[in-house]
Amino acid sequence: MGTAKFAQLKSIFSHALELKEGEVAAYLDDACAGNLSLRAQVEEMLRQAATADTAMLTDVGQAPAHALELGTTLGQRFVLKRFIGRGGMGEVYLAEDLELEVHVALKTVRAGLLGTQGVARFKREVQLSRQVTHPNICRVFDVGKEDVRGQAVTFLTMEFLEGETLAHHLATKGKMSLEKAEPLVRQMAAGLAALHEKGIMHRDLKPANVMLVGSRLCIMDFGLARVFQGEGSDEHYTQTGAILGTPGYMAPEQLMGETATAASDIYAMGLLIFEMVTGKKASLVDTLAAGKTGLPANWEAVILGCAARDASLRPKTALEAVAGLTVAEPKKRKPLLLAGAAVVIVAGLISIPMLRTGGGGSSLPQSSISVNDDILRARQLLERYYKPQNVLEAMKTLEKVVAENPNLALGHATLGAAQFRLFVDTKDVKLLEAAQEACKRAVELDGDMAEPHVTLGNIYLSTGRKDLARSELSTALKLDSKSAEVHFGLAQLYRAEGRKAEQEEAIQKAIDLAPENWVFHNWRHGELRDQGKYDEALAEISIAEKLMPDNPLIYNNLGVLHLRKTDLGKARVAFEKSIELEPRARTMGNLGNVYYQEGKYVEAAGILRKVAEMEPKNYLARANLAAALDRMADTKAEALAQYRKAIQLGEPLLEATPNDERLIGNLASYQAVLGNRERATALIRRAVALQPENPNVAQRAVAVYEFLKDRDQALSWVSRALKNGYPLESLKSDPELADLVADPRFKKLEVNEKEKRK
Repeated sequence: MGTAKFAQLKSIFSHALELKEGEVAAYLDDACAGNLSLRAQVEEMLRQAATADTAMLTDVGQAPAHALELGTTLGQRFVLKRFIGRGGMGEVYLAEDLELEVHVALKTVRAGLLGTQGVARFKREVQLSRQVTHPNICRVFDVGKEDVRGQAVTFLTMEFLEGETLAHHLATKGKMSLEKAEPLVRQMAAGLAALHEKGIMHRDLKPANVMLVGSRLCIMDFGLARVFQGEGSDEHYTQTGAILGTPGYMAPEQLMGETATAASDIYAMGLLIFEMVTGKKASLVDTLAAGKTGLPANWEAVILGCAARDASLRPKTALEAVAGLTVAEPKKRKPLLLAGAAVVIVAGLISIPMLRTGGGGSSLPQSSISVNDDILRARQLLERYYKPQNVLEAMKTLEKVVAENPNLALGHATLGAAQFRLFVDTKDVKLLEAAQEACKRAVELDGDMAEPHVTLGNIYLSTGRKDLARSELSTALKLDSKSAEVHFGLAQLYRAEGRKAEQEEAIQKAIDLAPENWVFHNWRHGELRDQGKYDEALAEISIAEKLMPDNPLIYNNLGVLHLRKTDLGKARVAFEKSIELEPRARTMGNLGNVYYQEGKYVEAAGILRKVAEMEPKNYLARANLAAALDRMADTKAEALAQYRKAIQLGEPLLEATPNDERLIGNLASYQAVLGNRERATALIRRAVALQPENPNVAQRAVAVYEFLKDRDQALSWVSRALKNGYPLESLKSDPELADLVADPRFKKLEVNEKEKRK
C-alpha cells in the first residue's frame, strides 16, 4: 500500500474513532466516496480498536469454550490446567510445567497467523525475547509445536501473572490518581527501556498488553507483532486486509507503513499514560492542543512529548520521556550550594559462611537551597554516620526543623536520608516508609533538587525495585550531572543490573569528582574483594583508612578482606581495632566468625550469643549463632530453634525487600538446614533468577543443596560459584562444607581451578 493511501486511511480512521457509534456510518459514506475496499479496511481497523483491550489474563468464567481440552499435555511437559482468556494472537491457558514443577502461562498461536516461514521466524523472535530479564517485563520461556488430534498447535510459554490487565482495570475502576499512576508509569518506561536496550521493539503496546500485579506493572507480548506483521509496509495486512496490531495505539509512522522503532513504542506509551490518568481513549493525543488535557503541565508535557507526530521530536529513550514526571509541578531551577552527607545501603553482620560487610550506599548530592544552621549540623553528623548516636541526633534535629518549617524542601530531603540510613542499620520497615514519604514531600516542594531523587533511588534499590531506582537516579543526573553522589548511586544500580563496565565507569567518575570521600573507596574495595582482586582491594581500603582513621567500619571491612584471604590473624586484629573504636554488634559477629573459622565453636557461640542479645530482631545474628551451635553435639537442638527464629525474623523482610537476593539466599539455606526442601529450593531459585552471575548467590546454592543432601547439585553449583568469582579458599575453609570438600569430585574441581590460575 502506498504512502498516500496510508495517509488517507489514517485520516479517515482517526476522525471516525472520535465519532459516536450512530454517526460513523454516515461519515464513512461521505469520506470513502464509494471506495468499498477502503471502507472495509477502515471498518476493520475500527473493529480492532474497539476490541483490542478485551483479552485479559484473568479467569473468563464458568465453562468457557476453548480449542484445547484441559488436561492435554503439550511438548511432553506442559499440562493445561485452566483456560484463562482469548486474544488476537490465540488462547491463553494456565499450565503446569512438569519439569520445573511451576505454573506458567501457555499461549497458543491462532491458525493462519503464521505463514510458511512464520514458525521459524516466530522461534527466532522468542529466542531474542528470552534475553530480556526485567521485573517489568513478562518473562518468555520457550516455544513449541504439537500435533493435537491432527491439528498443528504452535505455542509459547511465559511467566504466569496473577492480576488484571490495564484495560480491565480502566474499564472496571476508571482512571487512576496521579499518585497511583506515577510509579506504574515509571515501571512501564523502565520495562520498555529494557526491551530497547536489547534491540527489541514492542510494536503493539496497548492496555491489554500491560498487566497489573499488585503494585507491579508488567509488559507482555513484546516483539511478537513483528513475527506476524513482517518488516515491509505491504505485510501490515493479512489476506483479509486486517491490520495485525492495534491501530488506535500505532504511531503515525507505523500506520504509514514505515518500520517501527523505539520512538513508536514511546508514542504508544504516551497514549497509555493519558488513558491511565484521564480514563479517556487516547488515540488522538497527538491532536490535542496544550492545555486541553486537564492535567498538570509536567504530565501534559510528558504525554504530548511522547505523542509528537514527528518521531524525531519524541524523547530518545523511554526513561528520558518520564524523567520529569512528578505529582507536583517542577519549579524553576535554583543554584546549587552544598554537598551533603553519606548514606550506606549495604550493611549487616557477616553471615556464616557468607560474608556481610558494611559500606556501600550513597552520599547526598548537592542541595538546591540555602541551608540553615540546624540542617548544616545534621548533615555534618550524617557524614560520620558510622557512629550510631550521630544518626539519632541528626534525626532529632531534622524532625524539629521540618516541624517548624514544613515547606522547607531541604529539611525533608535530609530527614529522608537520615531515616533511610537508620533503616539500613535497624531494618525497621517503618523508617523506610517514612524516608520515602519525606523525600517525596521534598520533591513536591522543589522538583529541581537532585538530593531526594538520589535517596529515593537508594530506597528503591534496597527494596529490589531497580526500575524505579533507575528512573530516580536518571532524574537526579539530569538535575546535577556533576554530583559525585549521583554517579555513585548509578554505580550501585549498575552493579545490581550486572552492568560491570558501566559500574566501574560510574564509581571512577564519583571518585574523580570527590576523591576525598571515603565511602566511594570503601565501596570499590568491596567490589574488588568480591572479584578476588585482593591487592587492589587493600589499596582502596587503605585510602579510606587514611581519609577517616577513626572509622570503625573501615577496620571491620579490612577484617573481612583478611578473612576472605583466610588470614585469620590479621582479620582478628582488624576486628578488635574496630571494636575498640566502636563496639558494634556487626563487628563482634565478624570476630565470632574468626573463631568459627578456627574451629573454636564454644568461643564463637559465646560471642555470637551476645550479638543476638544486642540485636534481638536481627535475623542474621540468630543464624550465625545457630551455625556455631550446630557444630557442637550438645547444642544441636538449640541450633535448630535459632534457625527457626532467624526465619521468623527474616521472612517478613521479604515484603519490604522482595528482590534482596542475599536475604533470599540466606533464608533458603536456613530452610534447607531444617529439611524444608520445597521452600528452600523455591527460594534459592528465586535468588538465582534475580542475580544469576552473583558469586555469593552461587555459594548459597552450594550450601542449600549440600544441606539437602543433593551432592550432585551442590558440586554443580561449586563450578558455577568458582566461575562467577567466589574464592576457592573460602569454600574450603567453611566448616559446614567439610564433607563436600572431602568429596573426590570436589578435589577434581579444585585442580581445574588451580590450573586456570596458572
